[in-house]
Amino acid sequence: MPIRTDLNTQELLAQFQAQRQSNQKRPASENAGAAKETTARVQSSVKLEATIRASGASESDSVDITLSGSLTLEAANGILEDSVIEEINKAFKEAGVDLAAEGSRGESTTPEATASRIVDFATGFLEAFEANNQSDAAEARIEGFMNVIREAISEGFQHAREFLEGIKKLSETVDENITKTFEVTNTLLDRFHQAQLDNLAASEAESEDIAEAKPVLPAPTVETDE
Repeated sequence: MPIRTDLNTQELLAQFQAQRQSNQKRPASENAGAAKETTARVQSSVKLEATIRASGASESDSVDITLSGSLTLEAANGILEDSVIEEINKAFKEAGVDLAAEGSRGESTTPEATASRIVDFATGFLEAFEANNQSDAAEARIEGFMNVIREAISEGFQHAREFLEGIKKLSETVDENITKTFEVTNTLLDRFHQAQLDNLAASEAESEDIAEAKPVLPAPTVETDE
């Protein structure tokens, strides 16, 4: 009877979670090879299948390997979001904001919906980041925050793509979905960034108006006895 090793959606997510946990326990120098290890393991399985089929073995003796045949947008986006959230949490911990949080997985797998969840999660750290950097000027805090989340999100996308490509050549649909999601994410980040700068400018202008409108009281006179 064939031994099936299909990688369905749930198994893909479980494999990714296991790799994440393993990477967290490894020295940083070893993490860079995680994607290559996955690729080598998958290629080995493919070679095994080809060898068995070439030998003319009967179906009952074969090892039936179907690699990520069910790699749906749901599975790809689930791995993508997990990867980005992991990088965001790690980035803020390194920045001194130890406020690890869990992302909220949504049903929609469109680039717009996925990007919105990623940006909502990342920007939720703004208040904690600013509180941890009170000594910096307001604009510097905004710029520093945006640098942290942009870099973390970029790394999260890259790691997710490497993992998925290590399992199977991405379909055109999945590949375009990842690319589009990254583009929409950056657009939303740009909007958030500009909104923060606009709010800061408005707040500073209001403070200046209040200062200018404040009446100047005459200096008190001091009466002296003659």
